[in-house]
Amino acid sequence: MKLIRHSTVCCALLVLASCTRAAGLEPADVLQRAARAGRDIPAAHFTAHLVFDGTDTGGTAMHADLSAAGRMQHGGQQMEFVLEGRGTGGTNGSWQGKVEVVVAAENDVYVMPRELIFSSPESLPPMLVGHLLNQWWHLPPSDTPPAGPGMTPDPQRLRMQADIVDVVRDRGFTTVHGRSAYHYDVKLNPVKLRSFLAEVAKERGETADPERLGTLTENIDAVGELLIDADTFAILGVQWSITSGAPSRALRINARFDITDFDGGDPILPPQAATVIPLNPLDLLPSGIFLHGSPDVPEFPGEPDESTPDVPPLS
Repeated sequence: MKLIRHSTVCCALLVLASCTRAAGLEPADVLQRAARAGRDIPAAHFTAHLVFDGTDTGGTAMHADLSAAGRMQHGGQQMEFVLEGRGTGGTNGSWQGKVEVVVAAENDVYVMPRELIFSSPESLPPMLVGHLLNQWWHLPPSDTPPAGPGMTPDPQRLRMQADIVDVVRDRGFTTVHGRSAYHYDVKLNPVKLRSFLAEVAKERGETADPERLGTLTENIDAVGELLIDADTFAILGVQWSITSGAPSRALRINARFDITDFDGGDPILPPQAATVIPLNPLDLLPSGIFLHGSPDVPEFPGEPDESTPDVPPLS
């Protein structure tokens, strides 16, 4: 009985100690751990939703609503997901599409268009559309993984979420998908973003152009939320509201990513039968988009734990 009592006390002390450590971490420490955890995610399921409103270089208003759902393995080197989108504006008028995507390796990408509809007949001949649908196409190695801008939460992007932000409010702990998570309001730090992009370029053996990086990050205002697992420090959710006041091309983007089920699952394999195609069908989807009012990206699930009060905004 003494052994049982001692064991029970020890377990209770360990639990209390771990809770105290987690609760005592500063947001900067949590972000650093999240950045390290984001470098290597063995496997996970994800969903993404992105709404874009803006103008093209000619001043034409555009709108797009994109969503993706799927899974990734081996640190994001392999992915399979379904990408759906609709929009208006530009040369294609209104459009909508649905495409299945398999990324077997960095330069080994397969797509199966399920739906491609354009209001403008000049956009794509119906005969060609019918030929593309419902069969697998192997993209040339020169094409990058066709996920659309930022539509998949690969580890590099997840790592970026933690590396380029300042915490403006600590909301305490939130329960998400049954897991306890740090919940932060964040704001993009342009200086950190430029440093991060320069570091990524160096890792790839490329040279970063400081002037180009400055142009890329100027006139951008981005605020959002981060949900970080309190035990593993894996990023469970990201939400961004981005606006640009650049005179030549105003834009507004609302984006939301959710990461769940960090498990292996069945292997992601290339389709058994695919035809090499010189055209990336996904390039057709976002080429014309118009502003008709953006649907709001839904708020994060879960409610703040009542036992964890909000902390005043960080200076």
